[in-house]
Amino acid sequence: MKEYPERIEAQALLKLVLGLHTRVLRNDDEGLRQQISQFSDYVLRSVPLDELLLRFDDWGNDARVLEYADMDVDKQPPIVLGHRMYPSGKLNVIDGLHRSVARLRCGLDTVWAYVPDDDRIKAGIDA
Repeated sequence: MKEYPERIEAQALLKLVLGLHTRVLRNDDEGLRQQISQFSDYVLRSVPLDELLLRFDDWGNDARVLEYADMDVDKQPPIVLGHRMYPSGKLNVIDGLHRSVARLRCGLDTVWAYVPDDDRIKAGIDA
């Protein structure tokens, strides 16, 4: 993903994420700010979609999902991940649920994601 830096500080990532959203965020800006600011730095990684905690019912026909599904997959912005959630062990999606579901809809099995630069989290992804 040439357009996006390999490593990014939390505040720069927050600015990038807020700039992506032209519609009202499901989480308020403050909630998003708190979640992203839990970590100081993030790194860009390719992450298997089956590692994500995707909370959706029938989003397969959601307008935003369909919009991302029609987009060139190489142009989709990376998602943002947080801690692994227990007991599932899946990674929490802070931002990018629609993009993740769109990739599933397209039959893809990975997504570019900003992952906290935390050894415990990266170990499970880089393994």
